[in-house]
Amino acid sequence: MTPSLQLARFLSVFLIRRVLRRGALRTASARWTVAVAALVAFVGFCLFGVVIVRQLISEPEQLFPLLRVVGVSTPVWVLSAFTVVRVLFMKSSELVELTFSFP
Repeated sequence: MTPSLQLARFLSVFLIRRVLRRGALRTASARWTVAVAALVAFVGFCLFGVVIVRQLISEPEQLFPLLRVVGVSTPVWVLSAFTVVRVLFMKSSELVELTFSFP
């Protein structure tokens, strides 16, 4: 296994243990509720995307600017999510030390 995959596995186990063992997510019913809500939101976003792309296929000149915006915004969302996770677990010094070399 490559070191990056090992680090990703370590971070995912750490986050799962940290998030699922605290607060309202401690109970199984709350975890299932959040999982179902996330699934419903994901399906809704996918359906919304299909509707938008179908409209753009009828006007192909608008498809290229949309794809450029998506390409630009994806790294911003990834960095935003990483920053949120890093701030949430700032008290965990081991995790912070692991993420110093990240961008």
